[in-house]
This record gives sequence, C-alpha cells and structure tokens, in this order.
Amino acid sequence: MDEDESLKTKLERLERIAACAPEFMAEVDRDGVLTYLNHPAPGLTLADMLGTNIARWQMPGAEAGIRAALAKVFEQHEPASFESQGGVTGGWYHTRVAPVIESGRVDRAILITHNVTEQKRAELQLRERQEWFRQLVDGYIDAMAVSEQGRVIEVNAACARMFGYEPEAMVGMTAAALATPESVSMVLDRIRRGDVTEYEVMGQRRNGETFPTLIRPRNVTYYGRPARISFFTDLTQARREADERQRLEQQVHAAQKLETLGMLAGGIAHDFNNLLQVILGNVELAALQLGDGAERAEIETQLAQAKSAAIRGSEIVHQMLDYTGQRPREVKPVCLGSVVREMTELLRVSVSKNTELVLDLPDRAPETRADPAQLRQVIMNLITNASEALAGQPGVVRVQVGAVELGASDLAAMAVAPADPLSSAVFVAVSDQGSGVSADTVHRLFDPFYTTKFAGRGLGLASVAGIVRAHGGAIRVESTLGAGSTFTVYLPSAEGGPPAAPTAAPPAPHRRSIRGRVLVADDEPMLLALFTRNLQDFGLEVTTARDGTEALDLFTAAPDAFDVVVLDVTMPKLGGVDALRRMRALRPTVRALLLSGYTDVELGDDLAGARTLFSQKPFSTSALLTNVEALLDLP
Repeated sequence: MDEDESLKTKLERLERIAACAPEFMAEVDRDGVLTYLNHPAPGLTLADMLGTNIARWQMPGAEAGIRAALAKVFEQHEPASFESQGGVTGGWYHTRVAPVIESGRVDRAILITHNVTEQKRAELQLRERQEWFRQLVDGYIDAMAVSEQGRVIEVNAACARMFGYEPEAMVGMTAAALATPESVSMVLDRIRRGDVTEYEVMGQRRNGETFPTLIRPRNVTYYGRPARISFFTDLTQARREADERQRLEQQVHAAQKLETLGMLAGGIAHDFNNLLQVILGNVELAALQLGDGAERAEIETQLAQAKSAAIRGSEIVHQMLDYTGQRPREVKPVCLGSVVREMTELLRVSVSKNTELVLDLPDRAPETRADPAQLRQVIMNLITNASEALAGQPGVVRVQVGAVELGASDLAAMAVAPADPLSSAVFVAVSDQGSGVSADTVHRLFDPFYTTKFAGRGLGLASVAGIVRAHGGAIRVESTLGAGSTFTVYLPSAEGGPPAAPTAAPPAPHRRSIRGRVLVADDEPMLLALFTRNLQDFGLEVTTARDGTEALDLFTAAPDAFDVVVLDVTMPKLGGVDALRRMRALRPTVRALLLSGYTDVELGDDLAGARTLFSQKPFSTSALLTNVEALLDLP
C-alpha cells in the first residue's frame, strides 16, 4: 500500500470516528461560516448546514456570545467558549472554540459542542427550588436565623424586621449584637452545649430598644456543615396583653371583694342600726323621765354619753357604707374649690401647728356633681392624712384643684379605678412632704382596716375610696419613700356627672300632742315596743304587727281604720315595700312611713310621692314624730 492510499485510509477512519462522536465538531472561518461539520443537526443534512453561519442555528440572543468567542480566538489566538440554546432541538449547548494556527496565522477555528441540556435543566430546577425556599422562609411569620458557631449566615425577612436591619446587614453578626449584655452569655452557653430547649432572653434592636424574645433553637446541617437554626418570637405584645389581663383580673377581684364587703356591710348596717335605734330611743325616753333629784345632772351626763356613743356607732356604719358605695347621696352641682377652701379653713385649727396648708385654686374653680357632705369627708380625710404624714415635723401640705382630660394610660395608673370610663374630670390633689409609702403598699391603703398609723384608724381611706367610686371617680397615688406622697381624686365634671337625686324637704317641727291612728309593723320586738311607746306618748293610737303579713291582714280587715302605716322594710314573710304596695291596692291614699337599717331601698314609681316617706335607722324620736306628723298633715 503506497503512502497516498494509507493517508486516505486514515482520513476515512477519522471521518467515521467524527461522524459517530456524540458532540458536534465543526470548523468555521473568521466570519463564523461553517466549513466543516462532523454530522448535521437532527432533521437536517450536511448540505443544509455547510456554508451557513453558525449563529443561524442558535436561538435568538446567542450572536453576542458567539462574536465574543470568535474575536478572542482569531485576534488573541486563545481558546474561548460560549453557551447557547439550539434553534433546531431547543436544547442547551456548551461550545469550546480553539484556534487553528498555520504559518503563524489563524484563519480557521475548531468548535466542539457538548449537549448540556440535562445539566442546565437540573440547575434551573435547583435555582427554582432555592427561590421557592427563599420565598417560603421570608414569608414565615416567625423570625428565623441560621448561624454557624454563633455567627449569622442566613436570616429571613421577619428576622430582619424584628431586629431593625436589612437582611444582608445581619450576615456575620453574633449574639453580642442581637442580645443585651446580660443575655449574651446565656445565648453563647446554649450554642456551645447544643441545647435545643426553648428559652427567653432580652433581644436588642438596631436602635438600641430592648424587648423580650422567645428562642426555639434546632441543630441542623446546612450545605453539609453543622449549623443552628433559631426561631424568634417577640413577646412584647404577649407581655402587654398578660399585664392587661392581670390588671383586669385585679379589677374583677377588687369588684368581687367590694361586692362581698358590700353585702356584709349592708347586713351589719341593718342589724347594727336596729340595735342603735333601740339604744338611742331608750336613752331619749330615759332622759324625758328624769326627775328633779340631785343626781339629775350626773344621769343626764351619762345619758348624753350613751346617746353620743350610739350616734358615733351610726357614723362608723356610715363609713362602712361609704366604702361599699351604698350610703344614700344627695347629689347636686358642687364648686370643688369652694368646698376645699371651706374645709381647709375648718381644719387649720385641728391639724398640727407645724403643718402649713397651701392652696392652689384656679380663679374659676371647676364644678362636679356630688354629695357635698361626702365630698367634705373626702377632703377632710386627705388633708388630715397628709398632715399626720409629717409626723409633727414642720412641712407643707399643698391642696390643688383643677380640671383635666384623662386618657387610657392615665386610667391604667389609678390606685382606685372608675367603674365606667372617665375622660373629662375635675380633681383635687393633696401633697405632703412626709416619709411616703412603697409601691407595694399603695394599693393596700384603700383596703378596710389596713393602716400605716396607730391602731383604730383603718377606715379613713377605705371610706374615701367608697365615696369616690360611688361618684364615678378615681384615685391616683404618687409616692416615693422619703419624699412624700400625692393623693389625687378625680371626679366627673359637672357636664358629665350623674343626675341629681331628688331630696325631700325636712319636715316641720312636730307639736307636743298628735292625734291619729297608726299601724306599726317591725319584726324586732324591742323596736316595736319602742316605737309604740314613742307614738303613744304623743297622743297617737297605735296598733302593732310583728311582720308584714300580720300588718296586711290587719289593714285588709279595716282599710279605713288607720291614718298612717309605719312599716319596716325588711321583715320575714312579707317586707314593708310589698306590704305597702298591697295596702295601696286596697286604699290608694294610705300614707306610709318606711323604716330600714339598709340604705338602698327601691320604692318604685308606684309608691314614690309625697304620701311615702323614708327614714334610715337609727333616727331620733323627734324625727319619727315629725315624719308621722307631716304625713298626718297631708290632705
């Protein structure tokens, strides 16, 4: 075989090998025109492709990459590559271009094209999964961070918002930048031990603000390396809601306690007032029966002391009722400044001489709707307490009056909160320079029988709280140990106050002798005997009943036999109000005097009017006779 035939055989073998190669092998000139191709694209022939520009067989957009690669090969004599999407198959291809150097010149280039469609599809799928995961992580409601050896390597959008950074800015941060100094050691210790139990620390935002956060850590593998993923929950709102829930629970507890004490106080008031009525009535009877002996003055003194003790007992009951808000009130417009000025003038002689009373009153003092007597008691108690807080040392007690608009935060700070929202208010503030009280003591100051003074002084502030609550008001206490206290009482302004309660005019003084027929009913035998004696001594004809049912039976038997009925409100079988209602059904014009040791007696519209009077026990014999006389004088 000669040399030419051997070369031809080798070329044919190379052609067969190139035709069977999976890659495309081509030769192009400087313009990118195909001068050789080992096999055509599917569906085409070599004749279709040879002599055409290689860019013709690519998807649009590949021209720039092809020109750049050919320029590098032909001008710099260096290999190059480009990626493109085939216009025939739609697949992705990676093409390497190498120069063919002859006599120091490059007039041709060799192209080897590898099909990378599967690899490209896998990369796209991976990129799509990564983007989907990023959207999932960023959309996660909880803050989340991935860290490696305590240093942040990935965060989601919620985490960046929580700490106040851009996500990229948090990469590389450590616990020292994201937690308070007191919490850093705890975080690092948990990371070092790989502890995955949840725990709470104080986080720190970019602006320096601190906040409580719950961390739930997990140990994971991140791109083949050990890492830690931490979920953060900002507890600020949860803590705020817990505090608000606790405040509401305390209010409910206080309301329940007040309701229980109210029931207790009401029951005590009823029974105790009955006993005081017996004592007071018998003392008055005894005083009327005194002779002219030498011992008269001494006995009168003793009876006066007994009467004074009975009246003082009644005042103590009133204090209990004030605390629970059950004492009847005579509500009307009151100038707060005038009441303060009046009370301070009266108290200047009773407080310590070392106490300087200073008034800060506006030219136009605000008004509220209140019971003047109860308001005087509030101001008296506050000023007296402030003076006693000075413990006899020289000091100033300042009393300020004004008007204010209250917001939700103001109401939340009250030691005694209003039952209903209070916005437009008037206030009286009493400040002292005493020793002050601790924060733990403030809320106990208004409990009945709690006192910071000597024994026996525990109902003062409790009754103040009851009066203020009954008027729809609130009390704020500001106190610092060693620096004094300020008690501020807020009451609804006159524009928004409760309507004034109707009040009966005081009856005219009674005459010595009264004529009439009276039916008296009371379940307390001593009181029944006392009232009978009082009425009979002044000329009245008295019929008695031991309960409401017996009284109704007597009245039903002879409706016109009685000019006045005197009924105790609370009696077994049938109470005085119901008994009177049934009597009025038989005789609508019957006149009645209702008696009660309680204070909250509801008569109803059908019983109210001039023909019905009410007396709260204990009352004097004179008051009893005056009311009966007033009823008898009605037409």
